[in-house]
Amino acid sequence: MLRCTVDDETCHLRPGQRMYTSRGSVHAFNNPHDSPARASINVTPDIGARCFRDIAGVAGAPGRLSPAKMAAVTTRCGVVLAPAKPADATP
Repeated sequence: MLRCTVDDETCHLRPGQRMYTSRGSVHAFNNPHDSPARASINVTPDIGARCFRDIAGVAGAPGRLSPAKMAAVTTRCGVVLAPAKPADATP
């Protein structure tokens, strides 16, 4: 199962399900579960496999994630990162 968020809506996709994200929507996906998840992602216009490899390289580098390095890679690929949401102030 894969957790997907588009704008402010989150869903969990099971095998065989799909989602569509329109241009300009803020989207994210991750796997918070113990079992592996696979996804086939079609991007138009194509930003290329190299972009995803470069993003994975920055995200998987040792130490803390560097927002500046991530922004540099995504900007080169034509991807706009959404600003971070403020932390929930609820105890």
